[in-house]
Amino acid sequence: MLEKGKAEMHQVKMTATEKGDMLAKVLAVLSQPGNASGQPKKIISPFVFMGFARYASFLSLLLIFFGGITLASGHSLPGDILYPMKVKIIEPLQGAFKFSLEAEVAFQGSLATKRLIEAEELINKKKFDSQKQDELGELLKEHTGAFERGIAELDADESVNENVKDELVTDFEASLNAHSKILDLLHSEENLKSGNNEISENAKASAQREGDKLRNSKDKKPATYENRKDTVRSLIEETTESTNTDQNTEDRDEDVRDTIIKNTTKENLEKANESLREGDEEDQKGESKQAYIKLLDSESSAKEAQILLQLGKKFKR
Repeated sequence: MLEKGKAEMHQVKMTATEKGDMLAKVLAVLSQPGNASGQPKKIISPFVFMGFARYASFLSLLLIFFGGITLASGHSLPGDILYPMKVKIIEPLQGAFKFSLEAEVAFQGSLATKRLIEAEELINKKKFDSQKQDELGELLKEHTGAFERGIAELDADESVNENVKDELVTDFEASLNAHSKILDLLHSEENLKSGNNEISENAKASAQREGDKLRNSKDKKPATYENRKDTVRSLIEETTESTNTDQNTEDRDEDVRDTIIKNTTKENLEKANESLREGDEEDQKGESKQAYIKLLDSESSAKEAQILLQLGKKFKR
């Protein structure tokens, strides 16, 4: 019986239509992605995902590590192991993400100020020496040079709002002058023997150059005098009020903090008020350009007074 069944199976034949249908199904399977060679469809190994997970974890740890170094280097000073990374890698990278010329110029101005602050900290920590002074001096020249070149580019660009450039220069002028005065004061207080205070002198010279170029520009448009004057007057009044309030504050270093707050800050406020008064006089006489120049003098002095007040408040031996 088995032999009979086997013989009957061998006699089973497929019709031409059935053969065609089967061939079509086979070709359809073989034409699917990953099966062109006729091989079974590949299944992605779970170990591939594990590899990606390990890579992502390593990358996250790497970012955290460098983020920590970046944060730590931000507080470093000349002579510290992380300081070269700060000034040669991190700060240039930060500058690369300033996507407008105005932002780039402002950033270079802030770096110039940072170098002065570092000099102040070194003096306070009694770690200031001629080598560190030279290092900071070279960096300061780089930043002020980049700032000056940037302002020159803004001058050549007629699409730039003139108020933006004026703001950048008066901020730069005020900040460098304020910190130079602090450096001069500390230099004197500590009786430093590192020669003349070259960092302070270079900073003041750069501030004066940019201030003079701004005031001497012949294309000055004084139409914004009134609006700008109100802003400057408000700044003077706010800083004056804060100065008077702070004179009653206890627990201060009477030698340095009071010198900064009572003397230096007040001198700048008096100069700001005087320049503003002279600006009004020039404006009434129709001397619009001279009025605007006096207004810039007043603005710079008022900003310098504000910076000095803040420095005086937080000054610690």
